[in-house]
Amino acid sequence: MPAHRSAWLVANIEGERAAVLKADVRPWPGGEEAFLRIVPTRITGRRIRHHDA
Repeated sequence: MPAHRSAWLVANIEGERAAVLKADVRPWPGGEEAFLRIVPTRITGRRIRHHDA
């Protein structure tokens, strides 16, 4: 397993959900499986990377 993992998941219909689960997507530790739908009008963000010293 990688030292770090991140993911975004968007699945609305059962076929999409099955495909995502087959792709080894897992909830964070202590989390339960939960799916929600977000309809964005604008997306912005920054990538934060870990740099080894």
